[in-house]
Amino acid sequence: MNQSHTSWAFDLFFLQLMICRPMAQS
Repeated sequence: MNQSHTSWAFDLFFLQLMICRPMAQS
């Protein structure tokens, strides 16, 4: 697997998690 591909994919996933979690709890 490409390192850069996993890098941005993981970043996007983590970003969504951090943004969606507090919104859902609010």
